[in-house]
Parts: sequence; C-alpha cells; structure tokens
Amino acid sequence: MLNNEKIQVFKEFFMNVKERLLNEEEALNEFENGDEVDQAIIDHQNQFVLKMRSRKKFYLKKIDQALKKIENSTYGLCEECDCEITEQRLKARPTATLCINCKEEQEGIERHLLYERKSATSGKTHVEAASGWA
Repeated sequence: MLNNEKIQVFKEFFMNVKERLLNEEEALNEFENGDEVDQAIIDHQNQFVLKMRSRKKFYLKKIDQALKKIENSTYGLCEECDCEITEQRLKARPTATLCINCKEEQEGIERHLLYERKSATSGKTHVEAASGWA
C-alpha cells in the first residue's frame, strides 16, 4: 500500500507536470501567432498546435482525476476490482486507473471485439475483426 509520503510524491509530480503543460500552452499560443510568410507552413504549424493541445487537454484531465483521487484517498486503487495498483505500475504510468490484471483483461476483450464497417464502394456492411476481415 502507498504510504502518505509516497502519495505526496505522486501529488507533487502531478502538480509539476500540470504546471509545465500549462506553461507550454502559453508557448504554443506564441508559436501560433507566427509571421504569415508561407501559408502552407502556418497551416502545418496550426495542425501541430491543435494536435498538441488535444493531447495535453486529455493528459491534464487524467492528472486532475488523479489529484481528485489523491484528495479522496482512492489513488492507487483499481477502478475495476478495488485492489491496489502496484507502486511499480504507478511509477511507470502515474495516471493508471486499473491494476495490471484488469488492464490486461480489458485489452484482451478489446482485441476480440468485432467492428462493423461500411464499404465505400459497395455500400455493404462488413464485419472486421481486430486481426483482419472476418
């Protein structure tokens, strides 16, 4: 079980990462306001900025959820089985919400899901497995 000292280390880590990401957002705003020398380059830069903002927004949301769990004393507990998430896993993936067993089970289920896809040429629906056409 994570003791209060280790929980505090994770909390400080999340706060530092959050601050860094928010500071990088300010840098991205400056990057976005570049000179209009070449519109193609600016468009490419804007696409990059949007992609980075999307990733950061997603990660900031995970950080906020982890900080909330720390405040609720539920950080480090698996959302699926309520078992403890190992410290080793949390060090590798601090925002983990599932223990390794539940995560592996989830990934196994996802690999075996079938996806429906409509053919662009025939308009028919095809069932596609993760490994290829079924």
